[in-house]
Amino acid sequence: MLNHIQRFPNAATVLILVALFITVSARAADIASTTAPTQTPRERALAFVAAGNQRAAEHLIEGLLQDTAKNHVRPHVEDVFFAAVCRRSRFEIQQAAPLFKYVNEANSFTTHGQAAGLILEIDSQKNVDADFATLDELWSHNQTDPLLLWMVAVQCRSLKKPDIGVNRYEMLCQLWNPGPVLVHQTYANLLDELHRSGEALVHRQMAVKIEPQYWSYDGLGNTLTALGRWVEADAAYAESTRLAPNQAWLWNNWAISKQARGDTAGMAELMVKVRELEKAVAARGN
Repeated sequence: MLNHIQRFPNAATVLILVALFITVSARAADIASTTAPTQTPRERALAFVAAGNQRAAEHLIEGLLQDTAKNHVRPHVEDVFFAAVCRRSRFEIQQAAPLFKYVNEANSFTTHGQAAGLILEIDSQKNVDADFATLDELWSHNQTDPLLLWMVAVQCRSLKKPDIGVNRYEMLCQLWNPGPVLVHQTYANLLDELHRSGEALVHRQMAVKIEPQYWSYDGLGNTLTALGRWVEADAAYAESTRLAPNQAWLWNNWAISKQARGDTAGMAELMVKVRELEKAVAARGN
């Protein structure tokens, strides 16, 4: 586990952390008006996440971090932890790491400080099993903390622990309705791994409803393929590849679906597209 060092990062570190987190320049103008005025910004962000609007939550927290940078003030540790959790939930491990590091170094004796240190070590492949057990135990003593539960669930996906992960995601879905898209997407991945695709389909459909992106449609196609619902699977893959036509792996997943149903001609046609895209990528690399 990381050494328990209590020190405050300098201003340059704060600016770097903020820069890493900021991905869009504009803030949602109506964020404050859509939530209760008596809530703190962090409480409003958590309410957005619970309601399924993770991007609004991210914009709100981003704004707080921007403001602290402009005022040359250290960002609040809990705001940075919130930002890190959102990044890590999207499996943006490298972008989340400096945020978790800030939290751990600011105060490694708090619950979130300890969690940040454990997450950093797990993601760097150090003491993985022991640190995951400690992280899960930390949550067991703080079961009212949804962000901590979310990170335990996310690590279950990374560490290929589907049985535990399904249980933790089920708990998250009981806390949040509908909850963020990444909860449903990752929960469905784990259910598919356990050959429980009938249950996964509900969460795939919710993911597409919340964020109709190429990756959510691809996941829907994968689950429909596992269920043998070929026509619906083709429709999902068609939408996925329409949204991101230059992603070879999307076409490859569609080809795998064709192969699963014995459509060798359809698979071969799609593999031509895969090879074309891979060659294009290789050519740009040269």
